[in-house]
Amino acid sequence: MYTSTTASRRSWGGVFCVLFFATTLTITAQSWSVSSGGSNLTDVPSEKELMVVKQIIHSEMLGVDWKPLRRYENSYDHHAHMWSQQVSAWADGDWELVGRQLYSWDVWGELYSMTTQAWNGSMWQNVERIHCSFDIDSGDRTQTRFEWKGGDWALSDRKVYRYNDEGSVASMREYRWCEDGWRACVLTVMFYDNDGHYSGYERTELVDNFLCARSTAEVAPCGKIGEEIHYTRERGGEWVRDRRDRWTRNDCGLLTDLYVDEWQDGEWRPWKWDSYISAPFTLSAPAATPVSVVTMDAFPNPASGDVQVQIHCTSPVNAAVECVDILGRRLAILPARQLEVGTTTLPMQLQSLPRGLVLLRLIANGRVMNLRQLILR
Repeated sequence: MYTSTTASRRSWGGVFCVLFFATTLTITAQSWSVSSGGSNLTDVPSEKELMVVKQIIHSEMLGVDWKPLRRYENSYDHHAHMWSQQVSAWADGDWELVGRQLYSWDVWGELYSMTTQAWNGSMWQNVERIHCSFDIDSGDRTQTRFEWKGGDWALSDRKVYRYNDEGSVASMREYRWCEDGWRACVLTVMFYDNDGHYSGYERTELVDNFLCARSTAEVAPCGKIGEEIHYTRERGGEWVRDRRDRWTRNDCGLLTDLYVDEWQDGEWRPWKWDSYISAPFTLSAPAATPVSVVTMDAFPNPASGDVQVQIHCTSPVNAAVECVDILGRRLAILPARQLEVGTTTLPMQLQSLPRGLVLLRLIANGRVMNLRQLILR
């Protein structure tokens, strides 16, 4: 029978991915730069070594033994941002490639998109894509998920994160795409202690404002979550234990293991285990090397015809601009070209586009910058 407990576990499957990704970001967020506002910093070493997650082994308890099921291998770019994650499944005593995730980052170092693909033995096939956007007015960050259907991306669901004054996630609202537009379905509110450390959440189904899940978290001495117990309930029922997450870290504070126990017959039983393997990662950036700063603007905005795109750079750069809709489909493009120092103005023909919001995407130096453009008719 499909109970709310089962639903909670299935819906929180995505939280496992969020926890993994957030942990990875925590480790790799020690990004290193030799410039500030376009000016080079002095007395900066030419190399810096970080520790990043290179591999994760996911196992589950089957019978009395742990059985490996998935292996995740991470690759990073020269900014220490993850650009791909290769997924293999354990079969017949060996690992077999089954999928991958490809990441892209915007010019500010924030996640821009993540595309999931499956390997069918001869070629990669699209599965889903997550597109991230930021609302400068509200401060909300939105992750919109698309599914690959019939040779095109189709809207599926989205999560909107709201932050508190300390920059931590205060709430997450989940939406489902329906024929009549976005429909809010779940609200998760995060809680923090007096020191600003995460202490748990409450999850509410918005259909009838039903509080269906919650958790309590204990903070380890290093300020990270040491243990979190999740509770769930059915409508009209009492709170029951669902699962327990336990984290272990090494002397440097880096995550080494995540254990998930399931509450069964009045006791905690091992269920899942993720083993994290970190490795050194060297950032190289000689202090004498100038770092190019590239920005983009467009006018008029809103526009009812062609748009003038202005690109400003502090050193020669190879740049391209494309116009895409909210599904990421390309509508127009200015091919890559070499730009000299200063401001370059390029006309972009958008007069044939329908009314609505599009994105102008600047691609330069392997980074991505997005600008919202409103088309009027």
